[in-house]
This record gives sequence, C-alpha cells and structure tokens, in this order.
Amino acid sequence: LRADHFIHLRCEVSAPDCLKAFANFETDERVKLASLMDHAPGQRQFVNLETYAYYYQRKLKLSDRDFRKFCEKRMAESAMNSGPNRVFLSAAC
Repeated sequence: LRADHFIHLRCEVSAPDCLKAFANFETDERVKLASLMDHAPGQRQFVNLETYAYYYQRKLKLSDRDFRKFCEKRMAESAMNSGPNRVFLSAAC
C-alpha cells in the first residue's frame, strides 16, 4: 500500500507578498492544485460588507474605526495586487 502526498496552494492574490510566497513552491512537483483567492471586502466570499464585518470585526476584535481602516487597507491591496497576481499565477499553474 502506498500513499502519495501533494500540495494544494491557497494563494491570497490581494496580498502584496503573494508572488514571493508562491516562488517558494513554483518548481515543487508536489504542487497539484492552486486556489486563487481574494478575501478583501466586497470580493468573492464576502460580497456583502455586512457579512464581512460580522465575521472579521468579531474575529479580530476591532473597534468600528479600526475596522474601517482594516477594510480600506484590504481593498487598496486588492485593487493593486489581485489583477496582476491572478494573471501571473494563472499562467504559472
């Protein structure tokens, strides 16, 4: 009996360091699947901002002010990084 173990990469395309992290696994033959995700407010999993607030504000224990700053940062990162990172990773995989 034999088992093969493979890697499923979960790539947060909105993250500034996404491609740097991907480079650590780019030539690893065990990588068989890569999921391209954007967890920024208003994207994919959290299209509804109320749902995003309910989940993240509680999880991170943020005040309303800090949560707004968090959202602004995440949306800016998404706007800057998601497109180019998604294109690169799609071509690389």
